[in-house]
Amino acid sequence: MPPLLLSFILIAVMGKGMMTGIIAIGISYIPLTTKTARSMIMTEKKAVYVEACKSMGFSDARIIFVHILPNIITPMISQFTLDIGTAITSMATLSFLGLGVQAPNADWGTLLRDGMGNLYNSSALLFIPAICVILVTVSINLFSDGVQNYLDPSSRKLPSFKKYEKKHGIKKLSAVKANGEA
Repeated sequence: MPPLLLSFILIAVMGKGMMTGIIAIGISYIPLTTKTARSMIMTEKKAVYVEACKSMGFSDARIIFVHILPNIITPMISQFTLDIGTAITSMATLSFLGLGVQAPNADWGTLLRDGMGNLYNSSALLFIPAICVILVTVSINLFSDGVQNYLDPSSRKLPSFKKYEKKHGIKKLSAVKANGEA
């Protein structure tokens, strides 16, 4: 079930409001997050190192907390940062529809709704909040990619030999290459 649709259902049950919208969005992302975590755990559970730990007699708690959890925490952090951008967009959607933040308070969704009413008089009232939502969401997604690249060791790039030689002042590797010695 899409998180926004689940948010609509929860708001219909709990009522309108800012806190209700935040709680509904938080609850609506629980199934997606648990599904992602479960699939990662099931993949890691079948790995060779888990079988080796079982054969060595490690307890299930040790296998989970020492071996499996550190391997799934990096993708989960990346997933959480991606979900933040989606949650901001979802909250703006709820506020735009009048289900989230209400009139005295300001939110990007309420600003967009007010801008729709004044579209012909001042179009900036519509486009500026829309551009802000887009920029924040794209920025958070780029930040998420950076976090994933930083935390994932397989995506790190090693320096080339020329940079390594230059950094450490080693000339032997290049001299060996130039002379054709092995």
